[in-house]
Amino acid sequence: MFAKDNVIEFRGKVTNRTNVRLRLGLVFDTVSELLVKSGPDSLSIPDIEEYSGVPKDEIFQFYSDKHALLSAMAKRSMEALERAISSSVAGKVNSDWRELIVFGTDAAVSFCNENPSAAQLVFAGPFGSEDRAAHDEANSAIVAALRPSIPTPITDESIALMIQMDFSCLRYGYLRDSEISDEIAVEATLASIAYLEGRQSINLRSASAS
Repeated sequence: MFAKDNVIEFRGKVTNRTNVRLRLGLVFDTVSELLVKSGPDSLSIPDIEEYSGVPKDEIFQFYSDKHALLSAMAKRSMEALERAISSSVAGKVNSDWRELIVFGTDAAVSFCNENPSAAQLVFAGPFGSEDRAAHDEANSAIVAALRPSIPTPITDESIALMIQMDFSCLRYGYLRDSEISDEIAVEATLASIAYLEGRQSINLRSASAS
């Protein structure tokens, strides 16, 4: 693929960069609507073609199959979710770390409930290596955002595992109810705090015994 000025060549076809963005935007919007309507399992490229008006041959120029398309969209959704969580705890380094977990969980819940197609992509995946890597990168970014406020006996690995626990609770609630309830948010928060408190206690006992 090569690009020059406002022209792009992809797999031997030359087209206007703006047209590409517009048509891919139609594809993304269509996928988002279909995900909310029927979920990722029943989604197909012919469905996307029918509802978006973008020929499947054009879609295949950029994505080899449905899973590659969903993976790319899930990556974007995961990045947006990470930004929402990180911004919710930014500048709060003097807050109690338990409060930060509440803030981060609440931000994740709000993002997912307000963006149902993004939640489908985040919780139903991973669909491929692209969004799998995005999950790992988001995890690392959230660890970095929380690290200044969490006591040093608690390791980065423990923080990362806590994030996965929180995420798993939210995923369970969303896939069961198609939204994340207040009750599930509370359970996720309590599980996350309890785990880190347990790790902190173990680490302190180990340090005093050595």
